[in-house]
Amino acid sequence: MSQISRMVSGGVVVIPTSFTTDSGTAVPAANILQIIGGTGVSTSGATNIVTINASGGGLGWINVTTTPTALTADTGHYISTAGLCTLTLPSSPAADTIIRIVGVGAGGWIVNCGAGETIYYGVLTSTTGVGGSIESSDNRDCLTLKYLGSDNWQGIDSVGNLGVT
Repeated sequence: MSQISRMVSGGVVVIPTSFTTDSGTAVPAANILQIIGGTGVSTSGATNIVTINASGGGLGWINVTTTPTALTADTGHYISTAGLCTLTLPSSPAADTIIRIVGVGAGGWIVNCGAGETIYYGVLTSTTGVGGSIESSDNRDCLTLKYLGSDNWQGIDSVGNLGVT
């Protein structure tokens, strides 16, 4: 927590003339220093307290217990089914959508492509459209997919030996 306060030196109030931050220096105008939130950040003030709130900054996670399941954009998915869990990609995702899959159940998982969709994983490319997929070979395999646009998904991070069809 940072504090900005006035200092008293020999009975005289000393007002700081500049405030150094990690990305520059602010200088008060008429003894006022404004604190304004940037993208994803809001500020509020009451009495002698300034509160800075940041939103975003991570994915929410859901526990997948049924199959088939549609994957949710910008979400992490714990796959905890006893048998193989069939997953489908979200339709019409926004560019740069992220999906994380973490196997924690006994059955593993498979992500099936929808019409026109392709999954790229290293040097491997899935069949485009229905019939294309990427799947775990072990129940603890993990995958992060990023949507590149134009029905193209890229595997950007993984654990395990994943198979691509």
